[in-house]
Amino acid sequence: MGKTIRILLKIVCIAAAAAAIATLATYRALTGIFLDAETYRDTTAYIIIHHDGADKPVSVKAVQDYHKNVKGWESGFGYNFYLKNGKIYQLHEVNACTANALGYNCNAVSICIHTPDKHDTRTQLNLILLVNALAIKYDIKKDHIVGHGELPNQRNTRCPELNLEKLRKWTIGN
Repeated sequence: MGKTIRILLKIVCIAAAAAAIATLATYRALTGIFLDAETYRDTTAYIIIHHDGADKPVSVKAVQDYHKNVKGWESGFGYNFYLKNGKIYQLHEVNACTANALGYNCNAVSICIHTPDKHDTRTQLNLILLVNALAIKYDIKKDHIVGHGELPNQRNTRCPELNLEKLRKWTIGN
């Protein structure tokens, strides 16, 4: 791929992801769902992909309540981003430490996909755009774009139950 085409693709990915995320400011203001984390990371080495494990549609608020009231996570959501119904919800600042994967909470940005939507075309496209924008922003290598279940020392999980090789193939960069 030529250098000019790579640069244009980077610009398109960043702009598309930024446009999708920018629409969420209104959502956060209306719902009060956006929560600040207590700590922020200085470096980002990984993008970790999750699924929420839901077997039926649930609201974003229901996921927040589950994380806060059942899991006991003070910050509410365990992820920086949540993809649902083809939309990207930014739940924490992009550099916030989250409760997403033991040992990786403060060196990774985390993305969770609503399980019933994981084969939805809009959700898949937004995942590709978001991963590319984050990989470009933090200079993340393809082998550091991982599923929760691919990390060492994680509980026995199949999370996120997605074809991550396909996602990595669509990621610009190394």
